[in-house]
Amino acid sequence: VTKLSMFTDGCGQYLKDCGYGAEFETLDGDKPYEEAEKFVKKAIERNLPVIYLMLRHRDKEFKDLNWHWFCITGYKTEKEEVQQRQIKNSCIHTASIQANEMNKIKRILLTASGGSFRDKTREELVGVSVKEALNHPNWSMGAKITIDSATLFNKGLEVMEAKWLFDVDYDQIEVLIHPESILHSAVEFEDTSVIGQMGTPDMRLAIQYALTYPQRKKLINGKSLDLTELGSLTFKKPDFNRFHALSLAYRAGKTGGSLPCVLNGANEMANLLFREGKIEFLQIEELVEKAMNAHELVEDPTIDQLLDIDQWARDFVLKEINETCRRL
Repeated sequence: VTKLSMFTDGCGQYLKDCGYGAEFETLDGDKPYEEAEKFVKKAIERNLPVIYLMLRHRDKEFKDLNWHWFCITGYKTEKEEVQQRQIKNSCIHTASIQANEMNKIKRILLTASGGSFRDKTREELVGVSVKEALNHPNWSMGAKITIDSATLFNKGLEVMEAKWLFDVDYDQIEVLIHPESILHSAVEFEDTSVIGQMGTPDMRLAIQYALTYPQRKKLINGKSLDLTELGSLTFKKPDFNRFHALSLAYRAGKTGGSLPCVLNGANEMANLLFREGKIEFLQIEELVEKAMNAHELVEDPTIDQLLDIDQWARDFVLKEINETCRRL
């Protein structure tokens, strides 16, 4: 077991202070998914409920910026149940559990800030820079997810997560553009009542709640929400032509099988190429759609097949760009 340099000793102490044992393990190699699967299985064999986070970290000490993969297990020393969390879906889980109505969900509302270009038309997106795309008005996040926020691929992935986490149909999941990023998500129940979670836009909140669940702890340097200062909140339905990435995600999710894997892998590569200045912003969704159209669907893929398909989607995007460059 190896403590990681990217985490301070305070991270392990924080877990222990919350009633968790702390364990760190590094997962390197060309097949991090397989290594992660082995790691989680090991935790299960030891009868340890798992908080499972996979993080990608660029090691600044290496000039080639190799990717390293990490897993963390945090487990209650009292053997209490620990549940997996994700930022938006944490809010949905909270609302559903508090209402004790997990089986009576009528509709899930996922809010999206709209990203760095939320007020721009598609015509105005031609030629936008990486620097502009990374200038998110509300959230402080990593580069990859910030670009995903601008395309709305991040929300498409959350839609797919919500479908499986809460066992609902895609027609029950609605995305709303909410520029203020105060209502993080909401759940409507059969009686039409709606329970939502509100708070200032701070990624630490849901991450901390995943570690301290079912308790809530004071958020260090957390900012309280002042509704009178805000004055009003705005919501609107997304334009699926403007945010074409969202329509691609719904298509992939509803089709199922291996198509969501293609969408994710192609987006990973296209997002990276944009950040490296090798493609235009609008080419991200264009390349993802081409990969989806070229893919031969596997209805019930195995893990090994999904790993191969993920690599195929990334390679497809690279090949498309290389062929375009040759034609030029």
